[in-house]
Amino acid sequence: MINLKVLQANTGDCIILSYGQDMIKNIVIDSGHGRNCIRKLKKYFENSDNNTVILTHYDYDHIGGFCSIAKEM
Repeated sequence: MINLKVLQANTGDCIILSYGQDMIKNIVIDSGHGRNCIRKLKKYFENSDNNTVILTHYDYDHIGGFCSIAKEM
């Protein structure tokens, strides 16, 4: 089974596909920006060591959230 979640990401996009036993494997497509999106996105990274990130293009509204999280990792 695959779980699809679209996070509120201001003007950007953030789509998360979770799969595997207990839904602990994630594919994150873009990362939006804005505090609310970043806070929710961090939970996915903290709860799983098996994440794949796909950034579709270099506009801030698609990569801003990931840039913020990567600085803290």
